[in-house]
Amino acid sequence: RYHAVARFLGSIGVPAAAERSWLRSKINEVKDRAFEVFARDAGIKAIWENMKFRADGASKPGGGLVTAARELKAAISDLSRNERPEIHLIGHSAGAIMHGNFLSAMKAQDLKASSIQLWAPACTVAFATAKYGAAFANKVADPKTTYIEVLSDDNEKSDPCVPVLYSKSLLYLVSRALEPEHKTPVLGLQKAWSKKPDEDDTFMEGYQK
Repeated sequence: RYHAVARFLGSIGVPAAAERSWLRSKINEVKDRAFEVFARDAGIKAIWENMKFRADGASKPGGGLVTAARELKAAISDLSRNERPEIHLIGHSAGAIMHGNFLSAMKAQDLKASSIQLWAPACTVAFATAKYGAAFANKVADPKTTYIEVLSDDNEKSDPCVPVLYSKSLLYLVSRALEPEHKTPVLGLQKAWSKKPDEDDTFMEGYQK
């Protein structure tokens, strides 16, 4: 079947290199979609949702993030004003979800983050808007000292998080399979930061930057 397709594309003037790239991308899309459905049905999505649920719970009374913020406040309070350290939050991938919840625990203790650095954040755009947006509004964090590092979209699409089975990155899997809605906008994907062309279908229909 591959050779039949190759002969057809060659007959209409498609170069062999382009033909191989085109066919490989089509095969990967079919394979990736099958794995996304599998991830939902096999319980991987449930594990992801449970992780988010636990991170949220940790920011509630009695939770681990609340305890951490309280102990941090106590440790800082014992120091003179000149000795008090700055608080810098650094998170990679799902760490953006933990820090988003930690910011609310920090607010309860009147703590402020001097800076936030998120590398390839795996949280949704909606989560970031709610959690980090609230922290900016409450002066717990400053948007001017909040930095987000993302990979190019080409690199995301060529970074298999499950070798052989899934050709794209974890962030694409989160967007397309692990969040409740297929193609949910994820903060760490480059396309969440650029204007969406009409023909682009990376995210759900109706999503705007």
